[in-house]
Amino acid sequence: MEPAEPVDRVRAPSPMKASKAFILFPRWGEGNRGRLSFSGDEEFRHYVLRSSVGFANPAMLRALILPLICFLFSFAAPLVTARPIVLVAFGDSTTALRKNLEVYGTLLERELPAKGIQAKVFNAGVGGNNTHDARLRFQTDVLNRNPDVVILQFGINDSAIDVWKQPPADQPRVPLKQYEINLRYFITVLKKRGVSVLVMTPNPLRWTPRLKELYDKAPYEPENPDGMNHLLKLYTETARKVARTEKVMLVDVAKAFESYAQNGRQSMDDLLLDGMHPNQQGHRLIAGLLSPRIVELSKKEPLGKTTAGKN
Repeated sequence: MEPAEPVDRVRAPSPMKASKAFILFPRWGEGNRGRLSFSGDEEFRHYVLRSSVGFANPAMLRALILPLICFLFSFAAPLVTARPIVLVAFGDSTTALRKNLEVYGTLLERELPAKGIQAKVFNAGVGGNNTHDARLRFQTDVLNRNPDVVILQFGINDSAIDVWKQPPADQPRVPLKQYEINLRYFITVLKKRGVSVLVMTPNPLRWTPRLKELYDKAPYEPENPDGMNHLLKLYTETARKVARTEKVMLVDVAKAFESYAQNGRQSMDDLLLDGMHPNQQGHRLIAGLLSPRIVELSKKEPLGKTTAGKN
């Protein structure tokens, strides 16, 4: 290699042939402290920069390195644009908006930003709905919103046997097997679209005077404090099984409510508005279960990111 010329006398390189693309790669010459050589097209190999203080001239270095960085970034992956995640809470009246109550969906939208997640939460809870009803509105209420995350929360209305009717019903509104099929249908469609799914178990029920009037016949047991939950527990266990076999996250609200009541100074009644629907404390508990799960999902695969060409 030819001796390097002083920095203030470095010649401008001669024009390159149009057919020869080149990149200058900086490297420190072995055993040449204070020398910065550039390798690339053969025409430039003899240029070596050396400053009078033993280091590359900063102005010259910036002039060469900054264009190189811009050039390399032009070949980066397609632009990824952050946006608030779209979260749909899809369920029955225990999910639906309720007057004078901040339901878990509302709490999540307000509190997730403190955990680093901007979210737009759509509440798609409808009172009285079971999974059969939900399939009829799945496209409009869920898929058309192009969600990143969907919370599935059904079971209470599916398992209900309308013994208050005349003549009294003797079968659940949605048979257990069909409930499982419906849950798997939602999950399958969402996973194909790359949507993260959270399956919530239904909250347990407690007797109130009004519920005893309506459900005072078999298979319900009005004299048993847990007498409204015998059939519901089968649906709860099915939701757990579906989440496990479909490999989606489970948020076990039933277990959390039961654990709360195991404290001798607390009762499940503390979490319920009317024996069936969570009150403010109940929704606070549910939001507290969901929030870390959503954060966990965001760490596995960034949510709220879209790339060019993604639908």
